[in-house]
Amino acid sequence: MKDSEIKEKLEKGAILSRIIVEIAGSPKEHIAKTIDLVVESMKQVKNVDVISAEKFPPKEQGIPGQKITKAKIFSAFTEIELLAKDFPTLIGICFEFMPSSIEIIEPENMQFTSHTLAGFLNDLLARLHQMDMILKNRTAENTILKKNASALLQNIFKLSLKEKDKKIEEISKDVGIPTEQLKPFLDALIKQGKVKKVRNKYSYIK
Repeated sequence: MKDSEIKEKLEKGAILSRIIVEIAGSPKEHIAKTIDLVVESMKQVKNVDVISAEKFPPKEQGIPGQKITKAKIFSAFTEIELLAKDFPTLIGICFEFMPSSIEIIEPENMQFTSHTLAGFLNDLLARLHQMDMILKNRTAENTILKKNASALLQNIFKLSLKEKDKKIEEISKDVGIPTEQLKPFLDALIKQGKVKKVRNKYSYIK
């Protein structure tokens, strides 16, 4: 887009901004493709012109003090300079792409009528209520899944310990869960009085 075209749109109320969108996950190739999709999706948004987009390759992330695991997490980001038709359009970009940061380049000052501001606030509230509802539904679903998973694990432990007492390494082989992840479940069952540990072996209390 030419500078003259950008200037013309700015005079009509457009907003020139720079945003950074970051993606984290695994594997590395998937993160790189996702960043490409973010840029392409941004170009398809109505009333938005992508002026430039610089993409940075995925880098392995690490958390201080955290043990190294087989599952590696990669992070990549893109810096996009865009021209949004108006403020509501820019807010829509923020909701849809969840950038980690945004910088408004032009204009330096903006004016809103009370009607425009009220419309923006109502849209913001509607989106927040929608996100809150989704979060509550996910929380309820996770609670049910945890209860079902707990009941399933108890049955698996019961079957594993039905014939004889076993070490945690033996139970791990039976249930297919690594020992370091299995121990918290066994500790919880011991507190509930459903499993007991004598020396280094576990037994199921009937």
